[in-house]
Amino acid sequence: MNGYSLLLVLVSLVLCNGYKFLVYSPIFGYSHTKFMGTLADALTEAGHDVTVLMPVVDIEEEHKTGLKLTKNIIKIPANPRILEFLKNRKNVLGKMWTMKPGPVGLVEIVKTMSDAFTSQCEVVINDDELMKRLREEKFDVGIAETFSVCGFGIFEVAKIPSSMAAFSGVHMDAISVAIVEPTYPSYDKIPEIFHLHLKKISALADPRVTAFITHGGLGSITELAYAGKPAVLIPLFGDQSRNGLMLARHGGAIVLSKHDLLDPAKLKHSLEEIFTDDRKERKDTTATF
Repeated sequence: MNGYSLLLVLVSLVLCNGYKFLVYSPIFGYSHTKFMGTLADALTEAGHDVTVLMPVVDIEEEHKTGLKLTKNIIKIPANPRILEFLKNRKNVLGKMWTMKPGPVGLVEIVKTMSDAFTSQCEVVINDDELMKRLREEKFDVGIAETFSVCGFGIFEVAKIPSSMAAFSGVHMDAISVAIVEPTYPSYDKIPEIFHLHLKKISALADPRVTAFITHGGLGSITELAYAGKPAVLIPLFGDQSRNGLMLARHGGAIVLSKHDLLDPAKLKHSLEEIFTDDRKERKDTTATF
């Protein structure tokens, strides 16, 4: 082998040397677990060494990891206090349909979820053997969703030098300030590859579909805006009100309160407006990416 060939091989080895990532992905709320799983798989596919730390917060979702390619998984069983959370979950979360909007009504729901995440975080971060194992792995980067801040504390204890914040929805204002990453003032045009990801909206784009009724989750909002369809949005919780009002501002959607579902006349009027006002579809098209 001549000197040039040897140099080429050495350079190739350097370029192929991936990073070691620790992805913190609590098992709770499949949309969040799936988002972090997709992120971990993308890094694995790119050739990086990825380990996913998965504390179980919802034992009913324990086997839904959201992972397809990544095989290095550290799953932490749910602690006994989580069982108490599961016992009350349906009762507490069911109140989202009937509670009045405002911060007071959210206190019980937020406290219930916070207690569950806190108790599981304590189990993980106080596991000295696990923390020692993570330190010995010498990860380069830790990635956690801002839905739960426990991951960032674990990265500190595990002495991971760099960390990245991810979120499956629009950045919450408080989080944006905390991580010194302001919400985006504008977006560049999304590359053509984005079309490949949205083949599933072909049904929504069908001309026979006149309108879309949704709770306003970011996934359905993105597909809705991309397809340019008018909609009736009925937010329940979290970022859904913000997502709905974002489209309503463009004139392509009507936002109803969940309490409006008790008023058939109001719901009927909203649907009639969507069905008969062509301007809604034209305006909604202007909101596409």
